[in-house]
Amino acid sequence: MAMERFSAAVVRCAAVALSLGLATAEAQTPDRPANVKAGQPPPTAAQAPATPSPAQSAPAPAPAPASAEPPLPAQISIPDGPTALVRDPFAPPGPEPQQRTGRVAEGSPAIAHPFTLDGWTELTATMDGLSSDAELFVVDDTGRKLGFSTNGDTMSERVELLLDAGRYHAVAVPFDGTTNYRLGLSARAGAAPPPDLAGDTPETAYPLVLDDTGAAQVTDVIDSADGGDLFRVTVEGWTSLDVRLDGLASDADLAVIEEDGDTLGESARGGTEADDVTLRVPAGSYLIGVTAYGSRTPYTLTVTTRPTDAPPPDMAGNTPDAAHPLALDAEGGAQIDEFVGTEDDVDFYRVELEGFASLTARIDGLSADADLSVLDDVGTTLGDSAAGGTTPDEVTVSVPAGSYLIGVRAFGGRTSYTLTVSTRASEPQADETGDTPDTARAMPLVAGATVIIDEWLGPGDSADYFRLEAEVGGLLVVLLKPAAADLDLDLIDPAASGDPIATGRAGGTEEDRVLLPIVAGSYLLKVYSVGAPSGYQLRVVLVR
Repeated sequence: MAMERFSAAVVRCAAVALSLGLATAEAQTPDRPANVKAGQPPPTAAQAPATPSPAQSAPAPAPAPASAEPPLPAQISIPDGPTALVRDPFAPPGPEPQQRTGRVAEGSPAIAHPFTLDGWTELTATMDGLSSDAELFVVDDTGRKLGFSTNGDTMSERVELLLDAGRYHAVAVPFDGTTNYRLGLSARAGAAPPPDLAGDTPETAYPLVLDDTGAAQVTDVIDSADGGDLFRVTVEGWTSLDVRLDGLASDADLAVIEEDGDTLGESARGGTEADDVTLRVPAGSYLIGVTAYGSRTPYTLTVTTRPTDAPPPDMAGNTPDAAHPLALDAEGGAQIDEFVGTEDDVDFYRVELEGFASLTARIDGLSADADLSVLDDVGTTLGDSAAGGTTPDEVTVSVPAGSYLIGVRAFGGRTSYTLTVSTRASEPQADETGDTPDTARAMPLVAGATVIIDEWLGPGDSADYFRLEAEVGGLLVVLLKPAAADLDLDLIDPAASGDPIATGRAGGTEEDRVLLPIVAGSYLLKVYSVGAPSGYQLRVVLVR
């Protein structure tokens, strides 16, 4: 269920902890009887005391003082995270910072330093002095994550929390390599937070009552230990629904969710930046979810509604065969307003070109994430864009005459969009390179001289072949830099099996490279398109 995914998203940093793989055989504790002290193995059958007879019943032990604190555990296990060995407790923290030092290593257990609070406390935990990446968690005595800091590399970590009386642990978690660390802890008396208004499940979601202007506002507090705050808003007809989350002291995220658990829109800006979601929704009841990413934070949730018209009928087909034809105007352009969502997750349009042209497709006006693709008539992707969030997506391809598909796909919930298509006649780039081994373009290699070639691949020209003629042996260096899309590179020895003896597979528009010692002889170099058209520059040099 998507609702379960929403609740799980509260502790997104679990992915960091899971990747550490820190639990070791040394750090695993078997179940033990209640009368065995932490860190000691349970007694064997031979060691276990015999049950006394009624006449020899042992006297009952004196009860422990009510104020006695439970013994420190030997280790704690953080749910969905590492096992941590308990070491070097802090004294009850106060305004003057205390420090503890230690050392953690990738592949070894984390180190937990316990401390006790006697009332509501504003706590600040820091970790610095790092020589490699490590993270800072603050957990309760059961290992439940209450706050964390996961800055990269050797950056210092900092966690600020409002905590009730109890025992907690500041945990140094290794991430990459081995490092010493310095933990700091300081605290001052704090006030108890207000009662939690919002429920953590759809059944307990707090109902928002809209005023006469169609608005509602509520303030609350959340942290990563909370299962997420859920609110419910009900609208009576097609409505423009605007939801804003601000007043943050640390990172929190926002989502609008249908009753069946499908996410309609979400916002996950970093830090204390406000999150916004704007949607057009039909009559019904909707859930608004707030999740904390890190430390405890207050927030203000503002909901604004206004009646709006129903969206126009869905004009775009949901399959290539049902693609909606776009009629280009006299200037070679077209524009259409549509929407995609959970019930209509993809729209297809068809464009007919009468000659070689530069085709640009753009979607904007988004309220949730959607992606854009341009495909040929058999479904091969020529270009795509997945900018993320509500950022417009744009694709430009140079293609010959023919029929082309434009696809718009929902990624982050229901959203309206404006699709703009523009075309302009252009001339195909002259292809001076053969498309087969037999028509390969000759490339004599002179030791120390760099050969530079600018070429192009696209529809009707998916591969270029070059025949390298090396009069002497040496180190062959080949650099391929695509201009707009992913291209790959094969070096072939025709005298051998004909299979590649070296390849370049960098991906995207990153530079492909081949560095290979060769002997004098003839070699084939193949540059080929993975899908989208692209110009490229090829640089070849033989180093003695």
